[in-house]
Amino acid sequence: MSTNNNRNEAIHDVIRLLSHLASHGNAEARYWLGRIHIEGPKEVRNLRRGFRHLTAAAKAGCVPAMLDVGEMHDDGVGVHKNGQMANHWWSRACKAGDSRACFNLSLNCRDGIGTKRDERKSVALLKRSARLGNSAAQFNLGACYEHGTLVKRNAKLAMKWYSEGAKGGHRDAQFNLAAGYQEGLAGPKNPRAALKWFKRAALGEMPEAQFNLALMLDHGIGTKPDKASAVEWYRRAAAQGDVKAQNNLGCSLWNGEGVARNAKEAIRWYRMAAGAGDELAKKALAGVQAGKRKPKGARTGVRRRSAPLVGRTHSASTSTRFA
Repeated sequence: MSTNNNRNEAIHDVIRLLSHLASHGNAEARYWLGRIHIEGPKEVRNLRRGFRHLTAAAKAGCVPAMLDVGEMHDDGVGVHKNGQMANHWWSRACKAGDSRACFNLSLNCRDGIGTKRDERKSVALLKRSARLGNSAAQFNLGACYEHGTLVKRNAKLAMKWYSEGAKGGHRDAQFNLAAGYQEGLAGPKNPRAALKWFKRAALGEMPEAQFNLALMLDHGIGTKPDKASAVEWYRRAAAQGDVKAQNNLGCSLWNGEGVARNAKEAIRWYRMAAGAGDELAKKALAGVQAGKRKPKGARTGVRRRSAPLVGRTHSASTSTRFA
């Protein structure tokens, strides 16, 4: 009980200090006061009050506050939903050099939210965001160049922007960069580079990347075959519900490849994949029922994935969402 009381007192002390600083024109203090009222403990949470503080901070030139106020207008949190006002604040933040605001504004220009649809302006904002270092924008710009969406198709620029986004830790960019190397999207195929970037994305718990990494280890693509490691990556992807990994894990367990043979567990994974509609798993189960020692059914093809222009980005103090 005393711990909670001490915590509440500390929070109110912080609020009093920030309020004092804010009353003397400190925009950053006003910003953090707004964040506390939006994300703080239940007893101090007040979205409308938080919105008022953030708006005051934004008017005083605080760029993260501009981003947040735009987001609140865009989502209708603490204020009525208003795309025009969202664009107003994101435009100010973008002009101040905020890459996230440029990216969000790009999406609204593309979709005609709070403004007329303007694909040319959308692309210009996306490029600006990418050049400012936003990994989500870099991934999306790469996907646009790969597929010829809003821009002229250009495989080299696609790989360039995938590479930038991948270095920034964007999982989809890492995945698409790997797939580009694997397929030779903008030059000779490079299985080793593909393996490196599939592994980066796999370590970020992307099941599609985990499956592709397992497949390359299984068949010795870009590296020496390592069936034991392949099984571990199949297992990690399968545990996340990846149907293709579930099928291949079943195959490895049934045949005792990279792992001790375990028919019971193999059938469990085959059934899980088959229940999700996987045709190869259904064929494998049919082979098991027919008494075949090595039923056919393992996949060998690396998968592709890309999704241009998705998601919204937020200030550093809030979570980042990507679709």
